[in-house]
Formats: sequence, structure tokens, C-alpha cells
Amino acid sequence: MQDRYVGDAGDFGKYGLLRHLAEASASGTHFRLGVIWYLVDDESGNKNGRHLSYLSDPALMECDSDLRGVLKEIVEGDERCVSLIEQREVLPQGTVFFSERLPSDGPMARIVRTAQRHEWFGRALLVTQGCDLVFLDPDNGLEIASAPRGSPRSHKHVLMREVQVLLARAQSVLVYQHMHRRGPHKAQVAEGLARLRQTFPDVPSISAATFRRGSARTFFLLTCRVHDALLRQRLDSLSRSGWGSLFEISYDVRKV
Repeated sequence: MQDRYVGDAGDFGKYGLLRHLAEASASGTHFRLGVIWYLVDDESGNKNGRHLSYLSDPALMECDSDLRGVLKEIVEGDERCVSLIEQREVLPQGTVFFSERLPSDGPMARIVRTAQRHEWFGRALLVTQGCDLVFLDPDNGLEIASAPRGSPRSHKHVLMREVQVLLARAQSVLVYQHMHRRGPHKAQVAEGLARLRQTFPDVPSISAATFRRGSARTFFLLTCRVHDALLRQRLDSLSRSGWGSLFEISYDVRKV
């Protein structure tokens, strides 16, 4: 995650999804949400973070007008940073955030970078200890073979072992995944679901919510047993809401 992305179309979809999953229902049921930003320094050289036309699209008012209004104020205030998302209570009351920047991707020995990442994630675990649903928000998504643990580019990815630790604590996990241009998005989603199922065979369900406004991006949801039924219900209700035309939902449910 980079501060310059705050308030763009992807942010609108991201927070809309999180609000839908975590906010209290009519019966009072809610999930305490934790956010690990995977925050890195802003980069230049591309147009990421500039998809802002949604702010003037009246058709999107049906999705979440309050959210759209807050993000519009942040963008127009020309101070786009994740700290404002925390301060403005964009996400449900009680949400906790881990905002410490990831260790630098600068020159250092692999063993040092690995140790720093391990310590960084340990601090994130302490902050999110009491949460039911933990959102992981990296620049790119899940770890890839070309950027393994300890490599200079690993700071752009969530490590599978980090997901595993959260699942082992009986927490459900939502992971951001950016879609690349080297193949159809549906194929990328199917590949991601299959990879996660192979890595985490005992997870009750693994879902993908793909948001198609601006650059396509997917959010992979891995549920723990106690949250599974309700989280799937909330994804189903998302597809029937004003967000339905913007999200495509895919499921992989464990066979028992």
C-alpha cells in the first residue's frame, strides 16, 4: 500500500467491501476488523492512484454515498494518506490499524531483511490479536516465486506464512491482489483460488471478490470455521446490493 493510492477507485471498492463485511448487522452481529497496511514509500513513474472519475459518477451513489463523500473530501483536500482513513473512521468503529512501514527494500543482506520482516509482522500480530477479520493490504498481492521471502521486492507481497499464522489464530483473512495484464482476469482469479486451496486445504471456504472499476483488483477471503457461514452470506448480499455490478464473486468451498 502507498499513501498516493488513498481515495482512488480501488480504495472506494476496498473500503466498500470491508464495510459490508465488518459492519454490524440488524441483529447486532459484527466482526472486529484489523487492517495491516503493508505500507511502503510512494513511488513515481506510473499513473497508479489517479483513477478518480468515480467521484463524479452519480450512478455510484447507490453503492455507498457516505463513503464516497468522505473519500471525495480527502482527495480534494490534497492530503492523501492512510492516516486520514484511520482518523475519519472510514471503517467500522473498533477497527484497529497497523500502520508501521515495511522494512526498506534498499540494499541489505537477505538474512537481515528476513529478520526485519519477521519482527515487523510480529508487531502487526500484537496489534490485531483481538480481531475476527484481518485485512492485508500489500502493493501487489500474494508472494510470487520471483520475489521470495527476504528478496528486495518481497515488501510488495504478503507471505503465505503470514496468512497461515493468522488462520492458526482462528482469524479470517482478506488479502488484496492486483491483477496483471499478462492474462485474463478470470484465469488469474481461478489460479489464485486454486493456489490458496492447495496451500490451505482445511480452510472452510476461499472466496474472491473482483472489483472492476479502474484497474481490476481481487480480494481473496479465507474464512475460519466460526465465521464461514456469515461471511459468505455477506458476500452474497454484496452481489445483490448497489455494489453488485462492480464486484464479481467466486467461491471455493471445502468438500467434507
